[in-house]
This record gives sequence, structure tokens and C-alpha cells, in this order.
Amino acid sequence: MLSKNLIDAILAHSEEIVTRIVDAILTHPRTAYYHTMDRSELKKRVEGIFKNLGKALQEGAEGELRTIYLKFGKVRYFEGVPLADLLFALILCKTKVLSVVQKHVVPESSAQLYLEMQLHDTLAGFFDDLVCFTTKGYQEACEETAGGSPAKTHLF
Repeated sequence: MLSKNLIDAILAHSEEIVTRIVDAILTHPRTAYYHTMDRSELKKRVEGIFKNLGKALQEGAEGELRTIYLKFGKVRYFEGVPLADLLFALILCKTKVLSVVQKHVVPESSAQLYLEMQLHDTLAGFFDDLVCFTTKGYQEACEETAGGSPAKTHLF
């Protein structure tokens, strides 16, 4: 169980986190698709992800998040967002959240250090699931428009 104080620390810095994420997405060369997007629209989208992060930390709502992000991936596909840009934007979300947590959550004991490590793992898991569900939704939308399964290539 994550400490309520750690969750509150993240939520207390939500505006800083959202601003850092939006700034990074609007300027990073690997998210070129988003560079022309209206800042307020992008901020709204990032706030939605952050809201779901708060839910996941407090409730562990994986089933609900799976449904949300499968749809999220499909919508981004139909908007024409390149998958690489979309996934890198999500990676930027993850790294910015983790960096703010690292900056503001200072463990004062070994027990708190353990809880911070647990929080880090939980955050990483949330974003990993987000990437997987989003990619799955994007892939399903791609298959729907292609009239079936894409050619299978095995990389692993």
C-alpha cells in the first residue's frame, strides 16, 4: 500500500508536472506532431492522464484504465497522430512525473525510502500499462481500417 503522504506529494505538484510535460511535448524533436497543437488542448489531454494516474494510485483501477486507454489509442490513430510521436509523448509524461517525484519526495528514513521505491515502481507500471493499452488500441484501429490483421513480423 502506497503512503497517502507520497500520493499527496505527487498531487500537490500536479500543476508543475503538467506544465513540464506540456513544455517537453511541445518542444521535443521526437514529438513533432504535437508542435502545432494548441497548448490548452494538449494541457487538457495531459491533465486527463494525470487524473487517471491519481485514480490508479489511490484505487488501482486497472480494468477501467485499460478501457480508457484502448479508446485513447484508437482516437489518436483516427486523428492521424504518428504512433512514434504518441508513444514518445507518453514516455515524456513518465520521465517528467518521475523527475518531479524524485525532486520533491525526500525520504527521511529507510521505511520512507522503501515507500518511495514502491511509488517509483507503481508509477513506472502505470505508464508501462498506459503505453501497452494505447498501442493495443492504436493497433486495433489500424486493423479495423485495413480490413483485418496487418502482416505479422516477429522481432522477438
